[in-house]
Amino acid sequence: MQQHQAMAAEGREGHFNEITQRWETPDERPEIAASQAASTMPDSDGHDASKGPSFTQQVNGFAKRFAGKLTGKEHEVAMGDALLDGKNVDQARATAEAVKMDQQAQR
Repeated sequence: MQQHQAMAAEGREGHFNEITQRWETPDERPEIAASQAASTMPDSDGHDASKGPSFTQQVNGFAKRFAGKLTGKEHEVAMGDALLDGKNVDQARATAEAVKMDQQAQR
């Protein structure tokens, strides 16, 4: 604690970060590891984590998959998988209908 007070007294700009235990200047932006980044922040390797299905689509996709596996309805599983792949609801429904038609044709 005395060290960062001395740095401030010397006129150095910035602040002491209690978490990283080091002095940080105002123009410094610490690199955030991809595993610790918020979901909408680009990762340190440049990939944008906001691409892909939204949170709501993921919840709906997992719910459809779970319900389909539980009830044995393959078209529900296919719709859930399509939602998890980032397809919109209409595309997912079309995928589910195609699987349903295939199942009916096999009977």
